[in-house]
Amino acid sequence: MCWTNDLEVKYRFYQQGEQRMCELRAIPEGEIRYTLDGSSPERSGIRYEGPFPVPSKTRTILAQAVADGLRSPVLQIDVPIDPIGPTVDPRKPALWRRRHKLDDTGTPIASSSRSSGTGRACAVSLRSLPGNSAGSS
Repeated sequence: MCWTNDLEVKYRFYQQGEQRMCELRAIPEGEIRYTLDGSSPERSGIRYEGPFPVPSKTRTILAQAVADGLRSPVLQIDVPIDPIGPTVDPRKPALWRRRHKLDDTGTPIASSSRSSGTGRACAVSLRSLPGNSAGSS
């Protein structure tokens, strides 16, 4: 059995205000160098020191990690063109588009008797409000 140590770079994008941010991580730990212009991170990479803003015209990030004589393969990260997550316009009202269930049990409660859990039965009846023709008072 032969054991080999591998080094790789992981990434994630997230939104911070109006800016798209990129976070890189070497697994296991190591120094990361990256480029935003498609050039080699090994030769002309910027040393990663924390999440960075991704310029709006950037379409590809190249990243590579180095640790204890190991070098990860160059990771090509394609930057999505569309915004991350939903966009919120504070000038527009929020719309709730989830269907609401008014009766979780699926059974009608009109004129039924139910146990209240205390050994006593309680009766529930619904009456129509004045002006409502959907029932009798």
